[in-house]
Amino acid sequence: MTTLSHRVLDVWSDIRMAEVLRSVGGTTVKAAGSETESTALHDAADLRLVRSGIQVLRSRSDDGDLWDLTVEPSSFWHKDLGAAPVRWIAPAQDHPVPDVVVGALRGAPLVEILVERTVSRAWAVTRSAAVTSAAPVPTARRRPTASATETVDAGGDTPNDTVEAPAPQTAMVVLHDLSVLRSRRVASRRSQVVVEGDAPLVEAIVALLESRGGEPSEAGLATLDVLGARAERPIVPIVLEEDATMRALVRVALGRSVARLLANDVAIRLDLGPEAVHQARVATRRLRSDLRTLRPVLDDRWANVIDRELRWLAGLFGELRDADVLHERLAGRLSALAESDQFVGQHLIAAVDAAREVAAEALHRAMASHRYARLLDGLVEAADTPQVTRPDADARDAVRELVVVPWAQLRKKARKALSHDSPVADLHEVRIRTKRARYAFDVAGLVIPAAVSHNKRISAVQDELGELHDAAVAEQWLRARATNHGLDGAFVIGLLVAAERAEIADRRTRWVSTWERADERKAVRWLRD
Repeated sequence: MTTLSHRVLDVWSDIRMAEVLRSVGGTTVKAAGSETESTALHDAADLRLVRSGIQVLRSRSDDGDLWDLTVEPSSFWHKDLGAAPVRWIAPAQDHPVPDVVVGALRGAPLVEILVERTVSRAWAVTRSAAVTSAAPVPTARRRPTASATETVDAGGDTPNDTVEAPAPQTAMVVLHDLSVLRSRRVASRRSQVVVEGDAPLVEAIVALLESRGGEPSEAGLATLDVLGARAERPIVPIVLEEDATMRALVRVALGRSVARLLANDVAIRLDLGPEAVHQARVATRRLRSDLRTLRPVLDDRWANVIDRELRWLAGLFGELRDADVLHERLAGRLSALAESDQFVGQHLIAAVDAAREVAAEALHRAMASHRYARLLDGLVEAADTPQVTRPDADARDAVRELVVVPWAQLRKKARKALSHDSPVADLHEVRIRTKRARYAFDVAGLVIPAAVSHNKRISAVQDELGELHDAAVAEQWLRARATNHGLDGAFVIGLLVAAERAEIADRRTRWVSTWERADERKAVRWLRD
């Protein structure tokens, strides 16, 4: 049975690897080739991609240049978008600027920031069978390391009474000279050796290297370390400091939604799923709601310009998101019907999908426009330097005054609509007010912990009324098509309408209890303290 091993060490840059390997004893060393790779890190001059968790590399080869992008999962992504880094590769000649980072660049040119160059040389090492494992090896100065030896069973069991002649031991040694060039000057350099093969020979080579100063390592060259602290500075502020002023609160309130929009812009371009569109829509809605809540402390003209552009963008996201919601809803309803009815109902899914394609095309055109890039750039600037009329006011005191209004508006609408016979339109108004109050309380929660717990109750109200609204929209959409698809189609539409009517009736009852919890005296006490 042969045990295999894989080890990685940092070594000195001028190492004479062939001489070191021959000094192991009883070995034959043969050069196994060399190669040079060069990869350039591209970004805007202010590193806005790296600061957003995006690495854009351009690798060069005889077959043509390739863009190789890695996007780290964002905390502003929904869990359905995944928690692993996303890779995107495309020929550079087909994409002068990678499509997926157009939004993150916000109109800034893509330039070469760093070049990572790797010169690799390999040697094949063989130790004859006559050299036993009892041969002395140099004493190594070992350090604790996570790079433990990996073992693989490379052979089957042999009978106890059979002794096979020992086979030669082999290993492959690859020396990587890694360097980072900035403005054609070497900014960082590192040499790393990878040793893999039969464990006894590998350990003998590693022990010799460690005795001469080599150190265990798992990491590659930390290219981004060359860029310094500015590569870690967030694009917009998303964390509020203690004893925050009103200006700091506005910056973070806007910054969180801008960060959500930028992150999900990339997720949409990567086509990670419909949840990316939903989160981008949420970001635009939150921004508009925050501008409304914070309006008493903002410059009116400044806020109006931003809100006008956000309204345009929210409409584009809304068209596509509504189609996604309707598709999912109808597909779920149809799956509960008889198979023959499901077949008849497929024309409804096709109609929704056709509308979705139109909405998606409109959104993608908008996201490729200069207007969209200017909007994103303006939002980043707005979050970084908001025009606040009371910048030095204490955030805790000021924000309490600001959220009283959306809460009072919601309370008035909700109490009026508590009757089970309230028109759906009235309940829709309550839903709108609930969402505004929820976003307002979310801002307040940055400095008032009690607002966070109250907001959970508000969210429950919004969920119930949101489902009621979706059912009402689906019913209206279905009714508009009831006479266009023959008797069989009309029958299936009737079944689907009945399901939506039942949903509306159920939600009419359920939202009342959630509202009563949100309106309890102990829940709203923080607004009066």
